[in-house]
Amino acid sequence: GLGEGTRITKYYDPNLGIGGPIKRDKVWYFVSLRNQYSGTNVGGFPVEAPGTFEFESRLENITEKTTYQLSPNNKLSQFMELRRKLQPSRDASSTRYQDAVYKQESISSYGTVEWNSIVSPAFFMNTRLSSWGYNWPNYAYGTGGLQQELQSRRIERLTGNVAGAAREDKLHRRRWQFDWTGTMFKDELLGANHTLKLGFTGEREKEHDLDNGFVGEYIARFDSATGQADFFRPWRVEIANTPRLSKNNVEHYGAFVQNQMVFSRNITVNAGLRWDYYHVFYPDNTIPEGRFRDFFYAGAPLPNGYSRPASFPDFAIPANDNVLTFALGLAPRFGIAWDVAGDGKTVLKANWGRYQSNPGPQNFVNPIQSQTATFVWNDCRDASGAPAA
Repeated sequence: GLGEGTRITKYYDPNLGIGGPIKRDKVWYFVSLRNQYSGTNVGGFPVEAPGTFEFESRLENITEKTTYQLSPNNKLSQFMELRRKLQPSRDASSTRYQDAVYKQESISSYGTVEWNSIVSPAFFMNTRLSSWGYNWPNYAYGTGGLQQELQSRRIERLTGNVAGAAREDKLHRRRWQFDWTGTMFKDELLGANHTLKLGFTGEREKEHDLDNGFVGEYIARFDSATGQADFFRPWRVEIANTPRLSKNNVEHYGAFVQNQMVFSRNITVNAGLRWDYYHVFYPDNTIPEGRFRDFFYAGAPLPNGYSRPASFPDFAIPANDNVLTFALGLAPRFGIAWDVAGDGKTVLKANWGRYQSNPGPQNFVNPIQSQTATFVWNDCRDASGAPAA
């Protein structure tokens, strides 16, 4: 029942790159196209008819860059890249039926505008404005194909087999960033030659996580005996608080200074300090209308009479402007290098530094989290024909 097992069925990765001057020594460009494809068998998939299924992954890239020499000491450049990731059958495995997988088709983008300037023979700087982000949607399959005739999600306890449409969701992220760095050279100061580097960064990121859930906002769980067909004996029903839309943000500011001091051919010292400020927050969130929204948030009872305390009966979650704040993240660095004989053949180095983790949008702090409630199956059905808890 394994089919062909797992093996590479196909792989190709064509790349096309072209570039050159538009105007010699003044304006030039570069463009690249890439289309990477890989295919593998998945042993035992799909459960109902294991065979020669090919799991495909496709990565497509478009990259372009334009550079403009404004003057002998000033250069302006622009960079952009678009990426597409396509996996039509994510989650395929030996425990998945044909309609249990889902399709990922995500688009990500990266872009910068950059200015490089030689201010003087002893000082140059770099200024950059950039953005990054992606849209990552996942789509469900039905018996009629993609998003057609979607069936309820069903999970078998004994075998772990899964059938029915996958959950549909979409993750949306965007980041905007500004960076400035400068480098200054100063010789014969306090007995050393100095290379002083300093910089500043500021960025803001937002994340929107939309979870539309499974068909009917529930999972049907089965406990069929050995020898019985999958999904023969009903066991439990698990309901969920979908759809959900969670919005989260983070802003970050940082600065650093670093000085490389060459005291002699033998001794070089690096000393630096970095400062970071992080602020995590989320705006007003509204709980979308859903089949079990009143039960999960407003204290409404289910048809079986079960209820839980109300948490957000007006379905509005007020903004939290201070989920997390790191106002004074200081990270010192120090290093020394000793050229024992001054001939560059034997060098002893020692370094010490402090490094800190950076927080993201912190989606797990937002009150809109995944919730489920599980009940023993009975034969009752609601008006839509779905099993009632």
